[in-house]
Amino acid sequence: MGSFGDWLDTTFGLVLTIGGLAATAAFFAGLLGIPPNLKRLNELGAQVEAAGGTPTPEQATQSARIQGRMRTLSVIDLPARGHVFWMATARYR
Repeated sequence: MGSFGDWLDTTFGLVLTIGGLAATAAFFAGLLGIPPNLKRLNELGAQVEAAGGTPTPEQATQSARIQGRMRTLSVIDLPARGHVFWMATARYR
């Protein structure tokens, strides 16, 4: 029976491990990061709409900050997408 180190010494094992870690990171970023920020953004949008549709400078700043957080979290998803491809083709390497 081999060890984890033996598994990582193979291209197949290394690619699947990296892909699994990237997918796990993307899952938790999406699960724990996106919904709370999306809720805040929707609440802020409702406040702006209730006030007449034009955001105050403070609301615009807050909206930009929330969107920036969501953009940062979505960047985590990009490597996971690439690793899904590598995981799918790992056995052919």
